[in-house]
Amino acid sequence: VALAAPGLVGCSSGDDAAARDGGPAGTAAEPDDGPFAVGQRDLTLVDTTRGTPAAADLPARPDRTIEVRVVYPADGDASPEPDLVPVPGGTATADAEPRDGEFPLVVIAHGYAGRAENFQGWAERLARRGHVVALPTFPLSNRDVGVAEDVRDQPGDVSFVIDELGGLAPDDPLAGHVDVGRGAVAGHSLGAATALGVAYDSCGVDDRGDATVL
Repeated sequence: VALAAPGLVGCSSGDDAAARDGGPAGTAAEPDDGPFAVGQRDLTLVDTTRGTPAAADLPARPDRTIEVRVVYPADGDASPEPDLVPVPGGTATADAEPRDGEFPLVVIAHGYAGRAENFQGWAERLARRGHVVALPTFPLSNRDVGVAEDVRDQPGDVSFVIDELGGLAPDDPLAGHVDVGRGAVAGHSLGAATALGVAYDSCGVDDRGDATVL
């Protein structure tokens, strides 16, 4: 994946080069286990420990609300190979039963004025190969608001998403299937700055995962 990072981020709280397979057998799917069927869930995660500043016509909020699409290996026959361009709806099955196993987590950060679905094709391709993929839509840099300066808080959003997917309730269908200690954070354009902040910002480092892809 060849993607560009436009600049540095400030402090925050808290071919498929985006994917890193490996690890001991039994802890995650090995590369030759796929391709898999693909499922997806749309979640709304709320971080009550950080606020969202006023922007455009939106008032300030005491929390940060992050829409997240989660694409994952599912039970059933292998899904078709998706296009890598944005695919509205894609071919993933909503709320499909997850496949047995624990799979590395890849988080992909969208660029300025983007949304989660911009990377639907990439997410489905990675899920077919044995990864859980989280596609957050950030509160203010998305296409409906378009405030680039919020990139300073987006590394914290990514860490929060990783926290939430790693701490799912035992009765959640994806509980036990997401390996937050293996995988990658990737980003396109403004999302590349977000990924750099997650990996390297001295006041926002999150050292979970194996790779950063820009």
